[in-house]
Amino acid sequence: MITNLLSVLRRNFLVVTATFLASICVGFGYLLVVRPTYTATAQSFVSISSAANVSDLAQGNVYLQQIVRSYANVADSPLVLNEVRSELGLKEPVGKLQSAVQASVPLNTVILTISANQASPTEAAALANKVSDVLAAKVVSLTGDDQNSQAPVKISVIERATPPTEASSPKGALVLGLSAFIGLALGAILSIARATIDTKIRSIGQLTSISTAPLLGSILFDRTLRAQRAIVPSPSSSPVAESIKNLRTNLRYVDIEHSNKSIVVTSSVPSEGKSFTAVNLAIAFAAAGQRTLLVDADLRRPSVAAYLGLDGSVGLTDLLAQESELSNLLQEWGQLGLHVLPAGETPPNPSELLESERMRELMSQFARVYDVVIYDVPPLLAVTDAAIIAANASGAILIAGFGQVRTQQVRASLAHLEVVRARLLGVVATMVPPTNNEYGYAYYGYEAEHRAAISPAPEPA
Repeated sequence: MITNLLSVLRRNFLVVTATFLASICVGFGYLLVVRPTYTATAQSFVSISSAANVSDLAQGNVYLQQIVRSYANVADSPLVLNEVRSELGLKEPVGKLQSAVQASVPLNTVILTISANQASPTEAAALANKVSDVLAAKVVSLTGDDQNSQAPVKISVIERATPPTEASSPKGALVLGLSAFIGLALGAILSIARATIDTKIRSIGQLTSISTAPLLGSILFDRTLRAQRAIVPSPSSSPVAESIKNLRTNLRYVDIEHSNKSIVVTSSVPSEGKSFTAVNLAIAFAAAGQRTLLVDADLRRPSVAAYLGLDGSVGLTDLLAQESELSNLLQEWGQLGLHVLPAGETPPNPSELLESERMRELMSQFARVYDVVIYDVPPLLAVTDAAIIAANASGAILIAGFGQVRTQQVRASLAHLEVVRARLLGVVATMVPPTNNEYGYAYYGYEAEHRAAISPAPEPA
């Protein structure tokens, strides 16, 4: 679960970063807009005027602890604050001063603490000191029996307030820290919500959680391949060419008890890169010295001939209609001995032709003549053609394009293959962003723009 969460956050890095920065900006804005408040504190000691003996002193101390809390209530009363307001020349009403002055008494003490909040440090200190002074005078007048008698209780200021050097609120570090936390939390929530709503495949973990079939490889999104028509024969040991070779090697060792001579390459929906994979996989097998045939069995939107710069006017449809011999329709590409059978003209009944006995005979014939036969077929969810051919082939490879196909579509494709009892060799991830390299082994590049990585012609499937 934690791995999946980290994968979601990594895929939504820009969202998390944007919310984090936005929240920090809001925090800075708050600090700039809100006026700072300064708090100054003065302390007074409450005592009895005289005590005849120790017993009187003990009783007086208990009495003081009880009465000092009443003095705390007197500190912010109009009786005190009206005089404070007059002596300091303040314009604020008494009601506002009451919210600016707080009096408190620590438990089991006779210490009275006066705190004052103001927009200015000096004003806060002056207000706290003045409240302490006026309160001390009012206590004398309230507790004395007459003007000539001594008050039994007196208040002595033991610590006068000084102007604070820092604002008590808002606290910059706290505001920015809280802003950062809210930004990250909001980014995480948005990322999870987006991942829940957006069901497109965007991670290797998503793909492997859908299917129990082996992951045969992953194709990175690589814009540098746009001008290339074929990648495997490249003399350089680029990640692109090496990864196609790795895919070829993986196919040799998938379920070695069964023959993998005829391989169907399909996808769930168009624009996932199945033709790219089929063409370059066929080139890889031919480069390894195996007699390889690449068949464009996408009779609705063929693309193999355009990829390889071959004549696509004749091909499989002519062979199915028995209008020409195989030897007249095969075309050789490059110096590797790769044979290519284009789709030919688009027929009015592709499904019927591909499901015919003639097609099954041809597939058997191809398997006898060649070491490996690669079929580029339409997407599984578009038409039934792919399932028909996959049922008669040695196995099928399901392409999953990151950001192109949804999880439910992949599940539906797997179900289609299962219904026709086609043998699924594995899945191949395509259009994988470089930041999504979760497994760290050799990846191969893929250019998805305009549907084709290695050809200027559009990739229809």
